[in-house]
Amino acid sequence: MSNKTDLRVSLLMQRRAMSPDSRAGMDRAMCDAVLAWCKSHSPTVLGVYMPMRGEPDLAAAYAQLIRDGMQLALPVVVQRDAPLVFAAWTPGQPTTRDLAGAQVPAPPQQLVEPDTLLIPCLGYSRARYRLGYGAGYYDRTLAERPQVHSIGIAWAGSEVEFAPDSYDLPMQAVITEAGLR
Repeated sequence: MSNKTDLRVSLLMQRRAMSPDSRAGMDRAMCDAVLAWCKSHSPTVLGVYMPMRGEPDLAAAYAQLIRDGMQLALPVVVQRDAPLVFAAWTPGQPTTRDLAGAQVPAPPQQLVEPDTLLIPCLGYSRARYRLGYGAGYYDRTLAERPQVHSIGIAWAGSEVEFAPDSYDLPMQAVITEAGLR
């Protein structure tokens, strides 16, 4: 097992090395897997994310989910060391940056409570623990909302083994370009 800091550096380098064509094909496959999962589980309000740092781009899935009538929401950092809040969002809506630099709906924001979260993962373990960037926003959010379905979104090649911390919670599933894990 590796330590989380070393894994983060390695996984970010791995992301940067992906070719644009390879990434585009994997994004399409991941979108198909997300749509299939949503069709079979019917979430009411789906927490999604805007990709940053080479995360999978699910824009095509988001567009289809909106056409299907689903409510989407983006996570918003309103305070450091606190759980995330979620603002209703539609693709194409104006955005701004939150305290962590992520794109979020521009004010005024309508806060909503997702029943399912698509959570970007830098890496993940076989036991479905998430390796993120280390700020702990999703950890605090999941601890506060144990009833929420947590679905990790990650590249299949980012499965790594690491010792989870006491505050880490496993996700219910991980979706990769190879499908549901």
